[in-house]
Amino acid sequence: MVDLDGTYSYSNIVLLKMLSDKSLLTVFPNPTADLLYVRWSGKLNGKNIQVSILDAAGKKSGTSTYPSDQAQLSVPVGHLSSGMYILQLVCGDQTEQIKFMKH
Repeated sequence: MVDLDGTYSYSNIVLLKMLSDKSLLTVFPNPTADLLYVRWSGKLNGKNIQVSILDAAGKKSGTSTYPSDQAQLSVPVGHLSSGMYILQLVCGDQTEQIKFMKH
């Protein structure tokens, strides 16, 4: 790298490899009013799935635990105020997040 004053320095080259550019999660209907369905693809590494809902500020508004042998969950969201939320799914060492809209 060459600076504006003509000096230069070398740095190590680092390769970052993205495992996937797609989320494992699908939520529907989006936007939703009362019930949000969550579906995932691929194998989950754990016995239980922890599902959390975070508001736009990152504050958790609820967490539930489900068995990981299901391919789809229904998450009640009728108690939430209208707005944008993030659904976070944690299973073993895997964490996935996806946005959804509550109206």
